[in-house]
Amino acid sequence: MKSLGKKWRDWKSTLKKKYYDPDSHSADALPIEQLGNQVDAHQWKILVQFWRSEKGTVSILNI
Repeated sequence: MKSLGKKWRDWKSTLKKKYYDPDSHSADALPIEQLGNQVDAHQWKILVQFWRSEKGTVSILNI
């Protein structure tokens, strides 16, 4: 299970580096169309909301 958890974290990290713009003011930070079928639109919105949250921001600072 540790391997699966690491792969999931790596996947989210890749998505964030490649597609997320913290300076964007749009709700999604990137039109979902640009992600193709890699991520469900609802899940993308949840990820972006987390990355913009206080908890998500603190997580980044602790890396």
